[in-house]
Amino acid sequence: MFRDRGVNRSEFGEGFTIIELTITIAIVALLSATIVGYQRDAGNRRELTLDAQKVMQDLRRVQNYALSAKAALCGTQTVVVNYGVRFVPSTNLAVYQIFKDCSGNKLWASSETEETVRLSYSSIRTISPNYGGTLQVVFIPPAPDTAVNGNSTTAGRTASMTICHRRKTSVCKSIVVNEKGAISVQ
Repeated sequence: MFRDRGVNRSEFGEGFTIIELTITIAIVALLSATIVGYQRDAGNRRELTLDAQKVMQDLRRVQNYALSAKAALCGTQTVVVNYGVRFVPSTNLAVYQIFKDCSGNKLWASSETEETVRLSYSSIRTISPNYGGTLQVVFIPPAPDTAVNGNSTTAGRTASMTICHRRKTSVCKSIVVNEKGAISVQ
């Protein structure tokens, strides 16, 4: 049929068939979808890392307040106090309070809140140990001592929490504070 019009296949050279082109496009689309999925997961992990670093930074800031014996206004007096952080688990974006322990009981009271912090991408899923649904870490000046939920005497005490990305709940990190105040993200 082509010969009747004066055209034959050899004049155009060897080309790709429609099937070969379709398969090539399908492979490129599959690879692109895989790469986009990995980039989205990498973005979720990066956002979670940012939130974990924020929590760790705030814990260290509060620890520095206590260790430098930063004075705070408690009632009408300026005194050296313990400083702490109160965490509450939630499926919503994490919110925690930084507080000054004016009463000296190593526990949070609403009147002692200095700052409320909201994380951008993560929620606090689990806490340990649990004290009335919260985890409270208090740094005691001037020695590097740490109270967990009001307890500053039990040897080997640690506080840990798991924060997870709000959209991708399988992407999680653990933050641990030991009795001497060492803070780590795992």
